Amino acid sequence: MDTIPFDYEPATTEQHYKEAQDDSNFIRWFANRTGEEGVLDLTRPYIEKGPQVIKWLGHLARNHSPLRYSGGMVLFRAMIQEDSTRQPISPAEWKPYIKGEIEVYDIKCIHVNMDQPAPLAEIGGVLAQKLDE
Repeated sequence: MDTIPFDYEPATTEQHYKEAQDDSNFIRWFANRTGEEGVLDLTRPYIEKGPQVIKWLGHLARNHSPLRYSGGMVLFRAMIQEDSTRQPISPAEWKPYIKGEIEVYDIKCIHVNMDQPAPLAEIGGVLAQKLDE
């Protein structure tokens, strides 16, 4: 799951949800993430549903109050901040939602690049190890 506690950065999150609801913004965002080849792979249903999914996720983030999870959590944090006044999210931000231990893995990238090959390889390695335990 890719998320942060919603109150950690509400203005930016709200802005992103509003921007992503427009098809042209969604396609532009997707092109920036995947390159032109990725846009060519988009099917019409994906283009039509993508903004709706993002809108629904925004609604859930603002309106859903989850129960406290009784297990532990593996937290991957982006350690490079786009805004020099921000600090990486503290595991303490998650404590109200998690009863178990929080294992933290720091990834040397900005948040929006955590889906790129190098960070994904690092994350995948940790997850593979966890699944083998």
